[in-house]
Amino acid sequence: PWHVEFNGGASPILETPAGDLIKESGIVMMFAHESSSEGADLVPKDPLAAAQMRVKQDDFNKLLSNLFPIFGSRGLKDEAIDNFAEKSLAGMEKLCEDAKGGWLSQADTPSFLDVHCAPFFEMLALWENSAMHNVFERLDLNNKAPNMMAYVKRFWAQPDVRPYRMTKTISDRHWERTRGWPEGEKCQLCIEICVGGFDDE
Repeated sequence: PWHVEFNGGASPILETPAGDLIKESGIVMMFAHESSSEGADLVPKDPLAAAQMRVKQDDFNKLLSNLFPIFGSRGLKDEAIDNFAEKSLAGMEKLCEDAKGGWLSQADTPSFLDVHCAPFFEMLALWENSAMHNVFERLDLNNKAPNMMAYVKRFWAQPDVRPYRMTKTISDRHWERTRGWPEGEKCQLCIEICVGGFDDE
């Protein structure tokens, strides 16, 4: 009940050691980035470049809203898939096309924009030959979003990303579990599904 009251039952929520709650994935990621002096610097030093990156992130979030009904319907409602295809897929493909074989902010290394967007692109790519294959096939991702599919491969190959990325094994387990979850309830990724899921990568 406290989760529903704070964030409508959506995830993620980060609770700090002091008990503060932070919601929304992009804000949680930015908090993590700004709270540590270690790791890659994901925000451009140039204020204009940083602002342009955040505008792209905001534009992406608007496209993302049409993906959630596919999750909610477990990929079983064609109208949700078609709505995403009509209203969002082309915009996501354009973002990857504009990267011109590189990263989304057109920088030499991945930026915060990549960390924010790539997990959703890889989720779509990992639906191939899974419980969600019908969605992958209906969206015709290999033909309708070739730049996005190529971007996912670049993201996976990035040395700083590869050890921590979502794997095919874990994704397949999660979506198979999701398909069998009670209707009207959100099936979250759980630790049990991840055990041994990195062994074949």
